[in-house]
Amino acid sequence: MVSCGISRTFEAVLVRQCAPTLAGIKPGCIFSHSPPEVSRQKVRQWNRQLAPLGIRVQILLERPGSVIVYVYRQKHLERILSDGAHQRFLAEAGYEDTNLDGLLAQLAYRLETRPEFPHESGLKGPAQLTGPFLREDISIHRQQ
Repeated sequence: MVSCGISRTFEAVLVRQCAPTLAGIKPGCIFSHSPPEVSRQKVRQWNRQLAPLGIRVQILLERPGSVIVYVYRQKHLERILSDGAHQRFLAEAGYEDTNLDGLLAQLAYRLETRPEFPHESGLKGPAQLTGPFLREDISIHRQQ
């Protein structure tokens, strides 16, 4: 009997959830995966394979039974985060760092300590509040 369920392998989730990032349309994507042991190994594997393309794969948060994975185009995200409007947006949201690693560390901390996804991640709230971590670059791809 053939299963009609959606595959939850790391690779299937990576492709399904991160296609816009892998294609260069969005700077980043976030997804949850389990079990953590497999996810950690897959994150290391895919980070090595995608790094030459300027794509980073990292675990933002490890929870009992699952991890939150962030896949992003480093230069694309750094360009967006260097924009004054995004810097002000993040400063108003309480971010103190301005470099990418520091901002991602603060986002990871917020994911760990808050019950909801922070709106600056782009996963909460109306489209106009979409944060720079997941924002579509309108000059590349215009939403319909």
